[in-house]
Amino acid sequence: MKITHYANSFIEIAEGDTKLLCDPWISTANHGAWHVVPDIAESVALQIVARATHIYISHLHSDHLCTKLLKKSDLSNKIFIISKFPTPTLKHEIDALSPFSILQVEPWVKQQIGAFDVAVIPQVASSTSPAETSINYDLDTSLLVYSKRDKTVFFNKVDNPLPLASINQVMEFSLDTFGRKPDIATFNVGAASEYPQCFLGIDRDAERNRIIEQSLTSFEKEIAVIAPKFAFPAGGLYSLAGGRTVLNKWLAIPEANVLIERAKTASPGTTTVDLLGAGSISTQLTEPCITATEGTWDFPEFNVLRDSIFDYEVTTLDNDADQCSYEENLTIALETYLRMSNQFIPNLDWSIKFNLYHNFAITDSGEILNSKIDHIVYLRDDVSENLLTLHIDCRAFTDAINRKLSWNQLISGSHAMIERQPNVFNPDVLFSLNFFRV
Repeated sequence: MKITHYANSFIEIAEGDTKLLCDPWISTANHGAWHVVPDIAESVALQIVARATHIYISHLHSDHLCTKLLKKSDLSNKIFIISKFPTPTLKHEIDALSPFSILQVEPWVKQQIGAFDVAVIPQVASSTSPAETSINYDLDTSLLVYSKRDKTVFFNKVDNPLPLASINQVMEFSLDTFGRKPDIATFNVGAASEYPQCFLGIDRDAERNRIIEQSLTSFEKEIAVIAPKFAFPAGGLYSLAGGRTVLNKWLAIPEANVLIERAKTASPGTTTVDLLGAGSISTQLTEPCITATEGTWDFPEFNVLRDSIFDYEVTTLDNDADQCSYEENLTIALETYLRMSNQFIPNLDWSIKFNLYHNFAITDSGEILNSKIDHIVYLRDDVSENLLTLHIDCRAFTDAINRKLSWNQLISGSHAMIERQPNVFNPDVLFSLNFFRV
């Protein structure tokens, strides 16, 4: 079995004639605000997709389901592998790409695909934070891959925020199903989210360091439990682009060399390597013959990142309020939000306010550049001591409530600058914005 890591969760797993491709991604995601690292030429990515026999898509996020790449690929002979989610949104998105077939796999059930047996591991928590949530976030997945030829197990964790108890459950399942724990594993360390870089009125340097240390501590516990022969970081790896490039210094993602050093102490028997940029791990029939080669591809230059254009920036608003159509369908979207949030999150004790700007921008120091708020919208104006204020471009707001853009990808993609009083994490508050649409 040969495992090649190109970028983020873009991984190729090959054994003989079976080529299983995971989450191929190029260019940008999250409506233009995330840029893939390293920079992958479209022509190279198309060749990688062309040789795949199977394509695993872990979840809907656009750095995993890259329709830009897949629409340009010949999928007529490709078998897609996805989890059998209760809501078939991901299946519908892939159906529109006209693949040969889609294999929906029940979670925790072994499935044969060519030279491999695989099993999908579902999401059981919204994040690794202990904060309680009212919503069942069955969004992400992980994948176990067993090579029938060399009896090796690969655990591709992806972005799935599995708590330690679930990691133990995966280990037991792997032992029961494949007769061994994973020999090779990926780790997603850090916060692939909007915090702390998009939050105003906090010490972003201190919060970045705190989150990195917290995630490294969790990583040490995970790798000690799994104790694979080899491990490499994958998932949650990107650079902010366009008008958010200046926020990269606050991304709470540790450097690979820091991760490797911490792994040495937590799991001395594990070799942790940085494969990002087409590095690979190869296994052989005779244990423990596993070799690794580090990646060599280049990262995108700053000017490439800075020149990226967000999906809603194709039009420019002047300062005339009549040019902004944010009120279109606003009443319907508000009614939808209140109905659904009261149904699914009846005890959400937060007020939410939007400050809308024509051509919203931030300074090089990460503050709001616009001197004037053009419009204010109250989503929840309950009398509450908890207030969330989102500063966002009028065009992004309008497209989101009209279902042209995703609230989830706008927020996690760092399109909005946020103030939170008090600065207390409640996952339901921002997740509830997904109800705010027609």
